[in-house]
Amino acid sequence: MTLEEFKSKYPDIASALIEEGDAAGYNRGFTDGEKKGAEKATKESQDQAMAQGAQQERERIKSVQDQLISGHEKLIQELMFDGTTTGPEAAVKILAEERKLRKNVITTHWVESPEALPDPSTDKDVDTTEQDKNLPVEERAKKTWDKDAKVRKEFDGDYESYLAWFKANAKGQVKILQGKVVK
Repeated sequence: MTLEEFKSKYPDIASALIEEGDAAGYNRGFTDGEKKGAEKATKESQDQAMAQGAQQERERIKSVQDQLISGHEKLIQELMFDGTTTGPEAAVKILAEERKLRKNVITTHWVESPEALPDPSTDKDVDTTEQDKNLPVEERAKKTWDKDAKVRKEFDGDYESYLAWFKANAKGQVKILQGKVVK
């Protein structure tokens, strides 16, 4: 019996078989197509996600690298490749290290520095006129006048006379004679 004979003799059965075959074929085609489409979509998504992840990681590494301050190269190298630290987090860590470094430098400076020398301007026994050569003549005269009672007595408390003498002496116009005092 041929297919045509079967269809003409048993049309209901033939229709049912055709419908059943169509449904089975449709379901099989749909399932196979869906599976292949999902596999293709998954592969494309994975490729896209990997490219996106690689780009984000390069940007993260560059952001961390941009935080470099000279002297902290080792820390930046570690942070660049730890896989988690962002640029702003790296900046915070670098600033913390820089703060520690500066505090250590200051502490070391205070611990290792020599004792301060006494200020000669406060010592009445020290003559600072040699050290004060860079000061104006009036200031040097005033300093000497204020700290030396003998000078004030010698000029009878007349500062203006002393200032005139001091200026002339500074210009080399005064000769001081020393010798026997005749009474």
